[in-house]
Amino acid sequence: MNNSTGGGKHRREPDRLSNESFAELPPEPNSQTGEPFPPEAPHYTGPDLPGGQERKPMTGAPPRQANPPDGMGPALAWRQYGAKEGVRGYFWALAILIVGITIVVFLQYHEFDWFLSWQIWLIIIVGAYLMSDPLARQTISAGADWVQWKRRPKWYQRRRDRGTFLKIYRLTKIEGYGAGAVLYVRIVDEDGRGIDRTRTELHPDRRIWDLMYNGIQHSIANGCEINSLAVEMLHLENSPALRLREARDDG
Repeated sequence: MNNSTGGGKHRREPDRLSNESFAELPPEPNSQTGEPFPPEAPHYTGPDLPGGQERKPMTGAPPRQANPPDGMGPALAWRQYGAKEGVRGYFWALAILIVGITIVVFLQYHEFDWFLSWQIWLIIIVGAYLMSDPLARQTISAGADWVQWKRRPKWYQRRRDRGTFLKIYRLTKIEGYGAGAVLYVRIVDEDGRGIDRTRTELHPDRRIWDLMYNGIQHSIANGCEINSLAVEMLHLENSPALRLREARDDG
């Protein structure tokens, strides 16, 4: 899924500057302490912080799946998805398939008798499972300069690395694109690691998104390629990052 849509690209490839050069952007946090913690990123749509928790680095020992990548600072925020989220995701997928099939059959045949077909119900049940993977256990974590997704491997995947991390201040490409009726953002860092996520999937936790958004802004100011759809999806229109890059290019 790599076909890009949504307007032209803003592309610059200047020499990388230190992050201290971008006085108009919030500074990069200290890799060990997370201070100063980035300000709130705009248009966050994820869950609120649990009662009483502040928008600052989390305390306590992170789960094993939130261990930082080699050579990176400690995890500052993390969120785990367990059985509860898996069951909820399965029923959402089930509802989407039922509604979708009902609409398609009604528009084509003006009937609802597909409900009596056990073969279609079998497809729906299996399809919802494949769409939602309700038994998966995922941990999303972030440090001052990295973000990481890790899935607990299934019994037959014990030897596979199910983790993906990005250096969020060293991104080289951010691309919005459509796949069917869903919009995705593909994000790649300087080492070629990449992730494809919906905007909702980028908002697992207020603190994780704040850390990530600050890195995205600095990467853009440093020449990260981004297309117009990604600018719109991530609400970067009012960020000084694009203007900083343009000014550097003109200079």
